[in-house]
Amino acid sequence: TVVIGYFDQEARPLDESLRVIDTVSKIAENVRTVDGTVITASKMLERFLFAPAVQYTPVAKLSGGERRRLHLLLVLMGAPNVLLLDEPTNDLDIPTLAALEEYLDTFPGVVIAVSHDRWFLDRSVDEIWLFEGDGRIRFVPGDYSAYLELRAREEAAASAPAAVVAAVLPAATAGRPTVQAVASTGSAPKAGRPVTAAQAKDAPAKLSFKEKKERAELESRIGRAETRRGEIEAALVACATDFEAATALSADLGAVAAALERDFERWAELAGRE
Repeated sequence: TVVIGYFDQEARPLDESLRVIDTVSKIAENVRTVDGTVITASKMLERFLFAPAVQYTPVAKLSGGERRRLHLLLVLMGAPNVLLLDEPTNDLDIPTLAALEEYLDTFPGVVIAVSHDRWFLDRSVDEIWLFEGDGRIRFVPGDYSAYLELRAREEAAASAPAAVVAAVLPAATAGRPTVQAVASTGSAPKAGRPVTAAQAKDAPAKLSFKEKKERAELESRIGRAETRRGEIEAALVACATDFEAATALSADLGAVAAALERDFERWAELAGRE
């Protein structure tokens, strides 16, 4: 039941003796949209900016851009339910690109697009498969801007100063020092630098016992969530051909990502007061 339509970057040969309308009609006389509407070949040509007068022009008289647009239309007239787009925005003018994006809004099948055009990806896709190198493929729900936001949060978290543990050894009875662990996300305080009353007043309150316990629980929960996210991403790759399973896993991944973001924000808030 799979019908693949493949729009690549190659300049496919066309029968230049035929008229534009005849070239399209050889593939199909009409196509059916997701809501059941039947669109004739002539109407599809109009949708992709071939005016009625141009439709009866011989293919030999078309410009390079018009040939590219006609090739795209021939792929769509094949009524695919899986559409592969290899850099579809190359050599397409803005009006044609807008027509393609509008068509994809009502496309009833699966669209897999490889593109460097982030605006096209934002307009047309709802999930990203990121090839990170060394055989690693990462699934990110949402469009390309959503991926950029996720990457920015991850880079910010990775660049945050690690907790610094300092050992303080005050004098103790019997010559045996006690050890106090001090966690800090900032630089260690300089020795001998006094803290004024105003600074002490403005400084955020130190963590209570309950908040320290909450922070430890957050660290544990974040670790488990990161592990779970990796498991879901691996499962998504394994079941790429199972639509129902992939849909369920995508929903799980979105829930895990949202929970991770909330926990990271709360952890950062607590860590900043330590």
